[in-house]
Amino acid sequence: MCNGDDGWSGMGMWLFPPLFYRYGGGAPQNGKEEAETKVMCPVCGALNSYPYRYCSECGSPSPMEKYASSARAEKRRFSFCPFCGGDIRGLSKPPRYCPYCDERFF
Repeated sequence: MCNGDDGWSGMGMWLFPPLFYRYGGGAPQNGKEEAETKVMCPVCGALNSYPYRYCSECGSPSPMEKYASSARAEKRRFSFCPFCGGDIRGLSKPPRYCPYCDERFF
């Protein structure tokens, strides 16, 4: 209790110990390290750390990346307005707004 210390400084550390353990490296680990998850490449069979985008051995994209990129590339096409039910199939390009109710499409 020197330099005007009232004995309460640093008490916040005791209120949230998991937060300080995670970032401070002071957590007791009981001699065990956390195991890193490995995933096998479907092309060459090499083990990669999960999640991976490309195989560390053959360079092929992961199956998760393949599906994610195809999902990003798809555009939603409506046949009917989801708000008013108006028929928008005959339009030359997909509109951003419904021509009948002026609601914005997703």
